[in-house]
Amino acid sequence: MKKGLAIAARVLISGVLLWLLFRQHSLTSQILPHLGTMAREWHWALAGIACAGLSLGFSAWRWWVVLKPQVPVIRFGEVLEATTVAAFFNITSLGTLGGDAYRVLAIQRRHPCMAPQAGMSIIVDHLAGMFGMSLLFFGFGLAALQQWPSFAPGVRSMLGWFAIFLIGGSAIMILSVLSLSPRFIAFVGRFAPRLASFPFVQKMSHTFDPLWNSWRSALVAVWISIGVILSYFLAFYCGLRAVGGEAPLLPVLMAMPMVDVATALPISVSGLGVREKTFETLMSALVAMPHAVSIAASLAGWLFNVCWGLIGGLLFTFRRPAN
Repeated sequence: MKKGLAIAARVLISGVLLWLLFRQHSLTSQILPHLGTMAREWHWALAGIACAGLSLGFSAWRWWVVLKPQVPVIRFGEVLEATTVAAFFNITSLGTLGGDAYRVLAIQRRHPCMAPQAGMSIIVDHLAGMFGMSLLFFGFGLAALQQWPSFAPGVRSMLGWFAIFLIGGSAIMILSVLSLSPRFIAFVGRFAPRLASFPFVQKMSHTFDPLWNSWRSALVAVWISIGVILSYFLAFYCGLRAVGGEAPLLPVLMAMPMVDVATALPISVSGLGVREKTFETLMSALVAMPHAVSIAASLAGWLFNVCWGLIGGLLFTFRRPAN
């Protein structure tokens, strides 16, 4: 019952947001003509699809790097196939949980009894993505340091609060992982043996234990995340150019981390509505971009990623069964 209500709420939120956007900015007379511009600006559309595919390839590489120390026999081709099919479930389910669940099942199907290791690798994969986004955002901020005085007070406040969010979130994740290390659990056991002996604490410590033996792979994954995220952001910039929009690259790259975090919130279907509204608000504040162009650009960037998700759907449909 609760799950059904959560699904209904996400569908409702996406539907209401899209209805409001298409009501304020006519879908037929304003947004669709901009999307039709992609036929004329086909080179930007192809570049956007290529950037989305490059992001998918980097994402598979990052996961393979953190998965291989725990599943040594895993091949990159298997990981790339599972990542591509997971992209299909990400766009057809209600968030990234569908894709993550498929990735675990794909490893379990080919390598029985390896589901816990696969689940652990996905946690590390997401952590690496969070740290990679933080590095990129602060790098973009340094690049735009000279433009900071020209930003409106509201824009500076918004960027500042998001920076605090990234710093706080990264710190919490680091402390959470450190608190589950075997050494820390043993240290706590000296003063609170009951707490350290709780089954949940022991289970989580055992789950995170492989991370300490493959920390170099986790660091490599953080740097690969820069390629994952940057190519994903560039797909939306290409989408902006494909629908006839004009904007400097840096403001788009500064806006996309906030758009991506808002889209990841489990309140909509595949981020629809939330992504478009956030992108519209930020681009209007940063570069005074027309609202209809921003909405069309966001939809174009999403469609570029949908193309690869559909390829994943074909792989899932026609893949050969595992031996």
